[in-house]
Amino acid sequence: MRQQVMRHWYLPAALGILLLSPGASTDVVKLVPVELVYVYEQNQKICLETDTGDLGVGEDLEEAMADLRSSASGEIFLETADFAIVTEQTAHLVPGLHAFLRPATRICLGVRADAGAAEYLSAHEPQVTLKDLRTGEADLPVLIRTEGRYQLVSEPTS
Repeated sequence: MRQQVMRHWYLPAALGILLLSPGASTDVVKLVPVELVYVYEQNQKICLETDTGDLGVGEDLEEAMADLRSSASGEIFLETADFAIVTEQTAHLVPGLHAFLRPATRICLGVRADAGAAEYLSAHEPQVTLKDLRTGEADLPVLIRTEGRYQLVSEPTS
């Protein structure tokens, strides 16, 4: 419990910074804090889906992110994203995620996964972060969904 409370210290801090920033025009009520970003491909388009139910679609990661931000019910707040899931088809986009997500965001490769995995990942955290991947210190753990249940493993299975 203490670890979970300490891990989420940055949300109140970030909100405080936004409120106290001179000229801040962001209405805190309109912020949509995201816990998970799921990056997948559908119909030859890049899709970014969040645990909040928001979706962005585009030809590339930047276009999908712009669509996500413009179509969301409020201002998407990605600084709160603890987890990212990519698929085999979108794993090559991981370097581009550094522009949108914190280096401490935990990431995994999803097999039949979806944006509903946030609760599972909160209890079974992947040990690999975007920073680990950037420095080449780790391989992606694999999150598998079978019959509605998730399992985090270190190696892909068929």
